[in-house]
Amino acid sequence: MPSLEKLRASMPPSIKKHFPPHPQIKGKMPPASAMKKIAIPFLLWVISKKPITGYSLIKKLGEDSHPIATPARIYPLLAHMEKEGLIHSKTLKKGKRESKEYSLTPEGKLILQTTRKILSHMMWGGFLRYISGGD
Repeated sequence: MPSLEKLRASMPPSIKKHFPPHPQIKGKMPPASAMKKIAIPFLLWVISKKPITGYSLIKKLGEDSHPIATPARIYPLLAHMEKEGLIHSKTLKKGKRESKEYSLTPEGKLILQTTRKILSHMMWGGFLRYISGGD
């Protein structure tokens, strides 16, 4: 298994910004940043199962009482992920109603695969300290 440094070095430049090197993170990470770092790969994973609308995503996450499952959090995060090229949407029309259905882009799939590789190299305790901004 390659080291995390080798794994990061082999990443396409387009996704490196999503995986900052651990030693360069100093101090406490604001809760919103930590939430986003966890939420993006998690939402990519959920969306990878099958294309899904924002409403269906909120409903699905709400069933499991996820703290991120509010429209005020999900829709801006989906917009951010789409702007970053991790997901794309297509408009669905049902009568007069329109909704967006989200699916992964190749870049989103790559982020998800890379996250899986990184997590397979880390001990969970170290991972949890990292995402919470601890040393």
